[in-house]
Amino acid sequence: MSAEGEPPPEEPAEEEENTAEEIAGESQASETSRSAAPAAEVVGAIELREGTTLETPRTLAETRLVPGTPRSELQVSEAELGNMALRAKQQRLKAEQDRQLLQNRINRLLIEQERACKRIAETRRRADEINALKKRNVASHNAKQDASQWMDSEQELQRQLLQANKQQRKKAIETSRAAIHQLRCEEVQVLKQMRKENEETVHVQRSIERGRAQVRKEQVREAQRQALERKQQEQQAALAKLRMDRESKRQQIGDDAETQRRQFAALAEEERRLRQSLQAWSKEQAEAYTNLEKERVASRQSSRGRDGTNVDEA
Repeated sequence: MSAEGEPPPEEPAEEEENTAEEIAGESQASETSRSAAPAAEVVGAIELREGTTLETPRTLAETRLVPGTPRSELQVSEAELGNMALRAKQQRLKAEQDRQLLQNRINRLLIEQERACKRIAETRRRADEINALKKRNVASHNAKQDASQWMDSEQELQRQLLQANKQQRKKAIETSRAAIHQLRCEEVQVLKQMRKENEETVHVQRSIERGRAQVRKEQVREAQRQALERKQQEQQAALAKLRMDRESKRQQIGDDAETQRRQFAALAEEERRLRQSLQAWSKEQAEAYTNLEKERVASRQSSRGRDGTNVDEA
């Protein structure tokens, strides 16, 4: 896009369109010349073949109808007639082959003509597409110009709106600053008044607190005195209780000592009795052992006496 917002002219599209038209003209001329030349050749060949085919029978008829011809010549003429008939047949076959070849060539020419028509139609279609593309490019260029103009107008409108908003914001800021300054002045006055009232309130509260502190101090002193008296009473009660506990423990210890002494005496008596019983049992055991020894000695002596008597008798 140029500096003025206009796109450069689309020369390639025009050149392509001119090239397409030239190609279409050349293809039409070449196809016309191609179709005209083979057609002329085909017509000439057909006329030549027809002249040759028609000339042969006319010559034979003239030869056969000549009056005064000798018989030998007539025989020769019949042989020549057979040869000519054979040649005519061969020429007819050749003419048939040539006709078939010409028909094939005509068919190929028709196919080429159809292809040329298709190429011409394709060229025309491409030319139409190029024209449509050119129209679209022109429409796109116009749309871009319209869009550029609209964007310029929108940008100008936006600049105007921004300028107006900027001025409005500036006025609003100035108004806000003035209002804030006024509010700050009023707030300072209110703060001073509140500070004065707070100082007075604090002075009154301090006086009240001092009175309350004095009362609390007296209450604390009275509570401490009562606590001291209660503590002394509790100490005296505890001492009396300790004395009673000590006396009871002393009495209990004396009772326990007497009980233990009695138990010790009983145990000593039991030990003495057990010792006497043990001594008596030991004495009985010794006497039993002595008696047992005496009986053993007596039994030995008696057994020896019986053994001696038996020996003497033997």
